[in-house]
Amino acid sequence: MWTTSKNDITKLNDETYNESFRGKFNDLDGAKYRKQLEKTFIRNMFPTKGIASGDLFDINKDYDYKEFIDIIKTSGAEAVLVIKRVSWEQTQHIDGVDGDISTRYEPNARFHIYLIDMATLENQWIATSSVEGDFYAGYGTVNNNLARKVIRKLRKERYIAGKELKRMMSN
Repeated sequence: MWTTSKNDITKLNDETYNESFRGKFNDLDGAKYRKQLEKTFIRNMFPTKGIASGDLFDINKDYDYKEFIDIIKTSGAEAVLVIKRVSWEQTQHIDGVDGDISTRYEPNARFHIYLIDMATLENQWIATSSVEGDFYAGYGTVNNNLARKVIRKLRKERYIAGKELKRMMSN
């Protein structure tokens, strides 16, 4: 689940949903970015099964809190992984040799990540992560770096299946 909310997410009650998610988590403007972010996280989580919010919720459709929670619970999800972008900037690099000047930009971003238990609707795990992108790849690289960092932390703390199970399932 994706948000750019300014609010901290302490639990998933109706107030938090209305302030931080409603009209934001499935908006049209962020659809392409969310799809790539969700795909990256699901791929990195294997063998733990992930469900993309894009598979559950229609773009630009308004859902009230009860509908939102019911759809997630009906999907069988035990938890919701919330990715909140705190900042996004691009660092400009200017190189020059013999009068030839080139400019490139590298994306950098900071995120807050929350793992919300669907049984209690409370945070079970929170983290922050800063990632840098590559000027050739843009947000795709930022998302991949973010997913690898977050999944590594979740595995280490045993919230999702570790590499041992992943290796066994690959054979």
